[in-house]
Amino acid sequence: MLKTIPISVIKMKTAIRQQKRRGFTLLLTLMMLVLLAGLIVQFQLDTSLQVRAGEYRIQELQCRYAAESALVVAMQLIRQKQKEIRELSIKPISEDEESSLGDEEENIEEDPCQIIDPNSVEEGEGYDLMEEAEEVKESFLFHRETVDVGTAKVEIKIYDENSKLPIQWVLHSPIESPHSKKNQPLKELSAKLQAIKTAADMADSLVRSIEKNIKIPPPDRYIYHRSMGRRRRGSTWRIRSSRRALTKELRQKDPEKYFRQTMTMYAREWQDELQNNTKYEPLLMPLQNQPGSLSDYLGVWGHEKININRASAEVMLAAFGPLGFTREMADEIIEYREKRPFKSTGFLIKINSLSRSLVYPLRYLGTASSDTFTVRVRARLGRAEYKLWSNIYKNKKGQFVQQGVFAGE
Repeated sequence: MLKTIPISVIKMKTAIRQQKRRGFTLLLTLMMLVLLAGLIVQFQLDTSLQVRAGEYRIQELQCRYAAESALVVAMQLIRQKQKEIRELSIKPISEDEESSLGDEEENIEEDPCQIIDPNSVEEGEGYDLMEEAEEVKESFLFHRETVDVGTAKVEIKIYDENSKLPIQWVLHSPIESPHSKKNQPLKELSAKLQAIKTAADMADSLVRSIEKNIKIPPPDRYIYHRSMGRRRRGSTWRIRSSRRALTKELRQKDPEKYFRQTMTMYAREWQDELQNNTKYEPLLMPLQNQPGSLSDYLGVWGHEKININRASAEVMLAAFGPLGFTREMADEIIEYREKRPFKSTGFLIKINSLSRSLVYPLRYLGTASSDTFTVRVRARLGRAEYKLWSNIYKNKKGQFVQQGVFAGE
């Protein structure tokens, strides 16, 4: 006999089954919603990252174009700055200005050590003091300016290469002296700057290792010491042409252009070795009593003359030492140019400690206006930044030429 099941029990079991199905459906629905929410969030993140990356690429391109445009601006700044220096050298100094200059020096001597409390300086003044201190630390800074190129802010720093010791003089000295040695200028400069003992040897090793791959053409003229005849006693300095035979490259190309191109390649190799080779770290170590490092005092861009208006006493002593140039002469030149820049090297005759026979070679080896500059540019826009450094030089026609544009470190 079949057992009858009550209707209430059947309804209860049916309700339980329906509840389980609904619970499974609800769980499945929730899982789908969570999965869809995750996909939506991931899509939004990917989209925002792509938008940000696109904006960064655009900003980076704008910074690059702004930095390249700033190199053209640097040429205009060099012309303007040199024009101001020429006008200052031509302008005569009146008696009132000389007396006022003396008063200022006396005031400085009365208070030589003025201590400024950083907590008492306002925000704007503190920023100016920090900028001024940073400029003092920069070696051979010819001009510095911040300009707006489009929406990017570009910082331009121009360095005077003619106030440094030429690398070419280390390789091929234009002074023929029996007492001069190959690395004597580097040793003299290192000693005057009080650099570490191994720095001069490191610099000489780096200079000559790069020269093995990149041949630097020697100067076309030399300074040599000549004895007087029977009628006139003593000796003097004279200039003579180089006895070297012209290479095939110099015959086919413009000698000045070929020399500049060669020095541009040399400068590139020099920077790569200093940045990537830990062997030459002594050249980048800060000096104790002078701003910058020993490498900052070496000109690798191909200038051949020392700027007597901007070169430090240490550089002049190392460069002109084989001529008999002394510290007293360097100090007197610096004292004269502080009052008024030299209009030309012929005005060296006004330096009392310089003899006429010594003025002659200094006129040939020195200059009153620089013709070689290094330009470092940094453009910033948002999170993007782009750096460039280049060489600008003045050719024989008086035109400024830009050469050797490299991406900065």
